[in-house]
Amino acid sequence: MASVGLQFQASAGDADPQSRPLLLLGQLQHLHRVPWSHVRGKLQPRVTEELWQAALATLNPNPTDSCPLYLNCATVAALPSRVSRHNSPSAAHFITRLVRTCLPPGTHRCILMVCEQPEVFASACALARAFPLFTHRSGASRRTEKRTVMVEFFLVGQDNGPVEVSTLQCLTNATEGVRLAARIVDTPCSEMNTDIFLEEISQVGRELGITPTIIRDEQLKTKGFGGIYGVGKAALHPPALAVLSHTPDGATQTIAWVGKGIVYDTGGLSIKGKTTMPGMKRDCGGAAAILGAFRAAIKQGPSLPVSCGLQVQEHLALFALLSPSLQSFQSITGLLTCFSSQGFKDNLHAVFCLAENAVGPNATRPDDIHLLYSGKTVEINNTDAEGRLVLADGVSYACKDLGADIIVDMATLTGAQGIATGKYHAAVLTNSAEWEAACVKAGQKCGDLVHPLVYCPELHFSEFTSAVADMKNSVADRDNSPSSCAGLFIASHIGFDWPGVWVHLDIAAPVHAGERATGFGVALLLALFGRASEDPLLNLVSPLDCEVDAQEDDSVGRDSKRRRLV
Repeated sequence: MASVGLQFQASAGDADPQSRPLLLLGQLQHLHRVPWSHVRGKLQPRVTEELWQAALATLNPNPTDSCPLYLNCATVAALPSRVSRHNSPSAAHFITRLVRTCLPPGTHRCILMVCEQPEVFASACALARAFPLFTHRSGASRRTEKRTVMVEFFLVGQDNGPVEVSTLQCLTNATEGVRLAARIVDTPCSEMNTDIFLEEISQVGRELGITPTIIRDEQLKTKGFGGIYGVGKAALHPPALAVLSHTPDGATQTIAWVGKGIVYDTGGLSIKGKTTMPGMKRDCGGAAAILGAFRAAIKQGPSLPVSCGLQVQEHLALFALLSPSLQSFQSITGLLTCFSSQGFKDNLHAVFCLAENAVGPNATRPDDIHLLYSGKTVEINNTDAEGRLVLADGVSYACKDLGADIIVDMATLTGAQGIATGKYHAAVLTNSAEWEAACVKAGQKCGDLVHPLVYCPELHFSEFTSAVADMKNSVADRDNSPSSCAGLFIASHIGFDWPGVWVHLDIAAPVHAGERATGFGVALLLALFGRASEDPLLNLVSPLDCEVDAQEDDSVGRDSKRRRLV
């Protein structure tokens, strides 16, 4: 399913399913509410109303079911009618599975997604996961035709009117972010080294009109980023810290997303085995998700209609001719980009900690001691516990240099995460009970599921005790909540008494499903910070209340400011 164009339309129009194959998808009770008049044009002349009703009557989802309507050209599929309290009401994981297995083949295809308004965002992101972009299969390179899948939503329940244009644009931006993240994670290190990852960051920066800040190689050592430099110094392609910053006028707080971008993890001198090393191209999943989410979040916002945009261009062109103070027409039309890139209301920084954990003469050795950007020293007792080292530098930079009020770090950090919370739920560790609950709720609303870890630094941080440095980088007892401990190592470099909000998301298991990346984390970040967006759909799926603290006295200062979104 590589190289498929995904298009969200208010109406996909009518077509013979033999020329445009069709998948109708939704919960059974929702499918029964779709009037025949709405699907007739997409099914006739191959499928009659009687056949459509008979197919619905045969569906018995347990948890899912499907029924072909006409050969392999039209299929109706039913999602679970109920889900448990720790799942998403959208049944997002089942959407992806059903699309992969039930969508008929073809060059131009259509999906009619039947759901309620609150499930549109999660459903769209789940659909996107079924269409990965990366492939090196020889057949794909010989295929010349452009393949497309048109997606139309039919809304049932409350707010069941037509899907608005702003919603379609939001879905396009979000799903592009999901597929971008998945493509980066799927790409092997031979093609996605730190140099190429920096190009991906720069490309997003160019789209958004943002110039990234990049600190590389020996500069990292000089500036004190001992964690990132120590992990990546043995690799052919040098490590880097890169930052994309969105600083709109009127922002009242600063948010930093910090991503682990280990483009390949051999384990270093504490080398992985032959069965555990394959798949370590995915160790950049946190950074990839943050790049996709940042692009979508900043790209959101009120876009001008095409006709309006043309009128504005005409007026600005005339104004440019009349005004000697304006240097060029391009400088004026550049304002049009600004109209559509001011969708995120607060300062937002995306911090990428990039390195390849390689083996070589310059590789970090166990027993080495690194000085990190926080000013704390770390004795290395496991070079395969490298992600926490680069993230420690990243969160310290976000705190000290960017003045962040809220720091979210996202990483494929520990294999133990998959044991603690499973293959579908990321693990969240945070110093805020409110944000812990918000992450769980955001996951249910967007389909990127989350479950809490134990937060108890006074009991767990002693696992890192060192006789010669401030701490070691790996625990003494692997049976003592290792995923929690790994997150606490990161938090220790901004301080457990730091007054801001710190959220750690370990996505090691859900970053992939089988051998394919999922783009996990993009939808989660967009939903979690939806209240900071101008977009109505992201506001709908956000679990946070922007009105809290609105009446508080400004003199309360930084501590109240950081809680405005909670």
